[in-house]
Amino acid sequence: MLPALEYGYCGVELMGIFSRERKLSAEEINQCMDWLDIHYRITTFQEKEADLYNNALVKLGNDLTTDKLSGVGMLQAAKRLADASQEMVARTNYIKFVPEPASRAHLLWMIVFSDYMMWATAQYAAIQALIHGRNPIGERVVELFKKSEESTKQALKAEKKLLEHMHKNGFTVNDLHRLNANAAEAIAQDKWLPS
Repeated sequence: MLPALEYGYCGVELMGIFSRERKLSAEEINQCMDWLDIHYRITTFQEKEADLYNNALVKLGNDLTTDKLSGVGMLQAAKRLADASQEMVARTNYIKFVPEPASRAHLLWMIVFSDYMMWATAQYAAIQALIHGRNPIGERVVELFKKSEESTKQALKAEKKLLEHMHKNGFTVNDLHRLNANAAEAIAQDKWLPS
């Protein structure tokens, strides 16, 4: 699961180490804020879907091979997570403009969402195999999970660097709170359903 990017995410130090990065214009700050607004909606969407999956796993996971209803419920939850991961990749690909200061973070998050999609799809296949009495390829699922976790660390570093750079140029913690609140509100009203 991706790290939480909710209100508490402001714990990321925005002050950072002084660097020789060029000054951002007000327009670039606004463009970066627009990108962050979309980005946080995607990561908040991911959190919502991951929470649904984790709740199903806690409720049904122990009985998925012994109870047919638990198995079906867990399979549906895994399918939804796999579909949601594809939706995250699609939403990221639909971003029309990525400002130059955010380009590295954007690229690394694209990798995260792709890695996450590969893991979620493999997880779904493994649960399918278990339910049908076949041997799942658990090592592959674990390998993909670790890859997703590692790419997430790299993306978070790039995002932190972007936030620090923006902060040096006028972006505030209140701006970050507002973006996260907007994302939470938008995703709470999001009517996405897997096809």
